[in-house]
Parts: sequence; structure tokens; C-alpha cells
Amino acid sequence: MLAITEEENSKLSRGTSAPLYNSHGRVDGYYVVQTTMSHQLHCLKIFRDLIWDLYVEKTQDYDKTAHADHCIGYFRQHVLCHSDLTPIYFQWDGKANSYRTDPHPTHSCRSWDAIWKWSAGRNKTGMRVHADHVKVFKEFQALHGTDMHSGHHAGHSD
Repeated sequence: MLAITEEENSKLSRGTSAPLYNSHGRVDGYYVVQTTMSHQLHCLKIFRDLIWDLYVEKTQDYDKTAHADHCIGYFRQHVLCHSDLTPIYFQWDGKANSYRTDPHPTHSCRSWDAIWKWSAGRNKTGMRVHADHVKVFKEFQALHGTDMHSGHHAGHSD
């Protein structure tokens, strides 16, 4: 969580966040927020732990375990690379004696329809998003005698 000043708090787009409290009580002039990025990383950790508890530890299938690790790592990398700093507001819950987050921060989003149309117009692979890519890659290799990704690696460094 981050402390912001009263001036910063007054400029938030959807009202104000809760005053900052510490072990001595309220900290005058400061309010508490969290970045969306921090919250997204927290949620990914929860998903990773849940996947391991419910799925990965119960199977010895290396491919599925590696795939689960890859997917969580992929989303983690996306969160870090895009670093959404949209503030998440908090309210003080006196009954629980803790902060509660506002679950609906306001974001500026891209047009999914426009992205989908652009992507579909440029798709020359014949593969769909939900296709069995492993099968497609094996068929390509059988037809052409080469791996369609040989020598190429796309990614980002952490």
C-alpha cells in the first residue's frame, strides 16, 4: 500500500480513499491507495498457489506442470511490463479493524473489438486462439521437416 497526500487524494477521479492508519492511530494528512499492478501481482500469486494446491501437486504430468508455470509466469511478465498504476481506493472497515479495497477502479481500456478485427484481418496461419497448437506445430514439422519456431524465441527479460 502507498501513502498519498491530502492534495493527491483530492485529485482522485472517483472520490477519495481512506485515511492512513498505523499502530499509533491516524496519520494526519495521508491516505492509502494501492497500484493496480501490485494488486494484479497479488492475485496472480493467489492463482498460482491455488493451481498448485488443486492441480499441479496432484499430477506427475510434467508437460501440464510446466504449462501451468509458463502461464502464470506469462501473466506476471505482462503485469510487470505494463505496470498499471491506476490507484485502487480503500475504505476503513471499523468492524473488521482493517482496510477494504474498492473492487472497481476506473481504467482506460483499449477497444477489444478493434483489436480483434485487426488481429483477425492479419491472421494468415489458419490457427484460432483456442486451437491445439501442439498438434498444429507437429503437423507443420511433419509436412515441412522443420520446426516452425526453430531459431526464434520471443519474450521479455525480467
